Amino acid sequence: MNFPRAIAALGLTGWLLLASASAYAQAEPEDLVKLRAAFESKARMASSLWNDYYNRALAPIETELAAAGDYEQARAIKSRRDELATMSAAAPAAPGAVSVTPGVLLPAAQARFSGVVSERSGSLVGWRTSSCAAEWMLPRLTPGAYHVQVTYTMMDRVPEPGTSALATRTVVEPATTAIFSFREVSLLASASKNLRALTLEKTPASGEVKTLTTTVPIELTKPPFTLRLATTASYPSNVIVVQSVRLVPATGAAPAGAGATTATESGAAVSLAAELEQWRKTSAQQLAAVRKPIVDAYVASLSALQVPAADADDLASIVESEGRRARKLIEGLPSKGSGGMGLDNFEEVSGAKFVPDPGNSGDRFKVEHDGKQFFVRLAWVVCPPADPNDSRALKHVMAKFGCDASDVTSLALAAKEFTALYLEGHPLQLLLRQSKKHEDTISALVFLEDIGLFQGVLIDHGLAVVDAPAGGTRGALETGFLGSLQDRETTARAQKPAPGGWALKTAP
Repeated sequence: MNFPRAIAALGLTGWLLLASASAYAQAEPEDLVKLRAAFESKARMASSLWNDYYNRALAPIETELAAAGDYEQARAIKSRRDELATMSAAAPAAPGAVSVTPGVLLPAAQARFSGVVSERSGSLVGWRTSSCAAEWMLPRLTPGAYHVQVTYTMMDRVPEPGTSALATRTVVEPATTAIFSFREVSLLASASKNLRALTLEKTPASGEVKTLTTTVPIELTKPPFTLRLATTASYPSNVIVVQSVRLVPATGAAPAGAGATTATESGAAVSLAAELEQWRKTSAQQLAAVRKPIVDAYVASLSALQVPAADADDLASIVESEGRRARKLIEGLPSKGSGGMGLDNFEEVSGAKFVPDPGNSGDRFKVEHDGKQFFVRLAWVVCPPADPNDSRALKHVMAKFGCDASDVTSLALAAKEFTALYLEGHPLQLLLRQSKKHEDTISALVFLEDIGLFQGVLIDHGLAVVDAPAGGTRGALETGFLGSLQDRETTARAQKPAPGGWALKTAP
């Protein structure tokens, strides 16, 4: 019980000492006066925040003692709470300081951290990567509606004294805004509505503090509550300091910040999927702005290449495909699927759709993207062919499955039906590589969300076999994909009972 009183007394003593020291400021250098004023402002804010925290920490103890009939101790705690409240209300505000709306403080020292973010002098610092987050567990928070209020500074990162120019050079320009997320971490259905996107704006180099307050409150219904503040992108060229995070009880209109220093919040509660999509688009736009001059120079270099006449078709096709792939980097990043792996000579396409067509087979089918329809053939695998004149595919499948030609027709029909049923109605992620300029079918790696490479699915069911391209130099990712397909083929062949074509192996 004496600890809060000691802290409170120490805070009052500190204010008296600061007040007496400021009396001599008139006779001191102007720089020293300004430095002391900044120190006093920070001391006042820190003392006020801790007084508020201890006041709220004593409240449930007072209630418990009163309920137990220990009225003397309850009155003593009530007296101390009144003293703390009086001290906080009487604390003078430093010139230019941002006013803080009363509410529930989320202390930086009590947060659990992930990424490189950490606590320093009561603030949250180190918001440099997209994996940074601070999380608070609040077992005794009163359920209700709260606005989220964040006080912060955001400036450009400057080189440290004595650091070489090469070491401080950054590829990414400092951002003018930083998008954070604030959410309730819970499996409750109501928690999905408690997600807010917070847009932090760049602050002046003088260190002026800004306060962001959400316009739509979060609704906390069932304790204990876990709340998380996190970055949605990386900001390596900025210094972001979150000085405080508060929950302000909602009493109608959203509380105001500090006049012109109040930033804006993204608006009403929306679904998690919509927020993630918006953050993805914002990140893609920022990356595109950085990439554009580099990609433009690269495309110009490709256009200037001299293609020998003897290899005009093949090499011109490769150059054209590489140019399209490079320009895709400006248009944006894929949302899922291959994860932007960028295999050499492959062009990335997101959101394609399977199109039913009489010419479809298990490993060749029509797709539609951006209003255009074209045929793709699955790369690195071959399904049993429906056309008996396709001698190469027929021999390869018969050799792998160890079956007769009479079995291939039924397997070809099964592969065709399986592909149509599996792909129709699902968004497809494609990596395309067209080897001939005038070829009407494009070789493709086909990915499905949450499934992965479709070629592997066909192999797992015994409806396709690996058909690795001969020769040539492969990159690490291409080698990894091929190795994965070969491993899946080995696994499917060894299954008991064997799936699909592996069950047709003719006995020796």
